[in-house]
Order: sequence, then C-alpha cells, then structure tokens
Amino acid sequence: MSKLDELIAKLCPNGVEYKEIRSMTSILRGKRLTKNQLFPEEQFPVYHGGLEPLGFYNEKNRNADTVMVINVGASAGTVGYSPVDFWSSDGCFCIEHSNQFINRYMYYAILCQESYLKSRVRVAGIPTLDNAVVERAYSRAYSRAYSRAYSRAYSRAYS
Repeated sequence: MSKLDELIAKLCPNGVEYKEIRSMTSILRGKRLTKNQLFPEEQFPVYHGGLEPLGFYNEKNRNADTVMVINVGASAGTVGYSPVDFWSSDGCFCIEHSNQFINRYMYYAILCQESYLKSRVRVAGIPTLDNAVVERAYSRAYSRAYSRAYSRAYSRAYS
C-alpha cells in the first residue's frame, strides 16, 4: 500500500468525491495596470500573462497563499501559486480562498490538470483561456486533514 493509499484510508475512510472548482469557490479576475504604474521599489509583485512578475505595485488585490491560472498569452493555462501578497491583473485568474479546501492542496490538484487547461486555450490571435474552463476543472474533495498531509508531502517531494 502506498503512502497516498494509507493517507486516504486513514483520513478519508468514506472515500472521496470529485467536485468542480466552481462548486467550492469562485474564480477571480484581476484588474489591469499600466506599465507607468509599476515601479521596482514597490512591495507587491504584479502578475499578468506569466509567472514572473511584470513589475511591482504599491497595493495588493490578492492575499498570500493564492492559486493562480494564467489566462492570456504564451503562458495561458499555466498554474501558479503565490506565497506572498500580490496584485493580480486581468491576465491572471485566481482561485478565491475558501474554508472548503486548503489552498496549497488546491494548487497541486489544479497543477495536475495543467495540460488539460493548456489544451483548452483558444489560439486565434492572442492565446486566451476562458474562466469557465477553470471553473469546470475537477478536484478531489478530500478532508482538510488529508489535504494538509498531502500538501506537506508533495511540497517536500517536489521542492
């Protein structure tokens, strides 16, 4: 029996169900900033169309521990996670925090579907991923105890 099977047996004795992301939380879209609003000395990274910050801003619109999915450009469909507060532009969907799941677990669950998300990107003109695709992505709805244990194990294995 694998460690994963042991965790499921111990922490989820009644099994697990798959749920669409939209049944557990909302997908948030950020707000666009212009280049002249960004400065390297500001505190909060700004994400738009990629997992490298576009620049830095003096306000945040997302809290630390947030899962994001890039929705435009060459990186559309890429899944990311921010351990720090940040500004999400309109080129970056964010999974709203919820008491139904642990954010770090949701990151790993959606990361497992990254190839599916990328396959759903529309490429006529600027590559774009619709938020309905992210909303309909599935995650196993494990208990919070299992999610926490899984997240710790996955972090150690892949960091």
